[in-house]
Amino acid sequence: MRKNITILLLLSSIIAMLLILSSCKYQLIEYEKPIVDTTGSANGGSGGLSFSKSIVPILNTKCIGCHNDNNILNMTLDPYTNFTKLHVYDVSNPKNSLIYTRLDGGHGGASHAEEGKILEWITEGAKNN
Repeated sequence: MRKNITILLLLSSIIAMLLILSSCKYQLIEYEKPIVDTTGSANGGSGGLSFSKSIVPILNTKCIGCHNDNNILNMTLDPYTNFTKLHVYDVSNPKNSLIYTRLDGGHGGASHAEEGKILEWITEGAKNN
């Protein structure tokens, strides 16, 4: 009789643990990469993002606080010239561009939408417009 109770308790414990473990779920949080629109449709069909209207505002809110007169990548004077001189974008491989990989890694606190605009601008040829 005692042996039956021990077996019953053991089986009950195993069943309880299986129920508890099977009810525990966790969700992996997957961050979506920005969607890049290279058709220009997001800009009313204009065929490209404007550096001065779309990219400079991101630089002003996310970058200029640190990248100013006291830093190698001074964004306060002429950000496009500095981008070109310091090779922070690569139109042949936009996703490998320094400006994109740094933002994509969390540097500056840019949103996915802002990262997407930067990537889209580089993909469109990184024009100074």
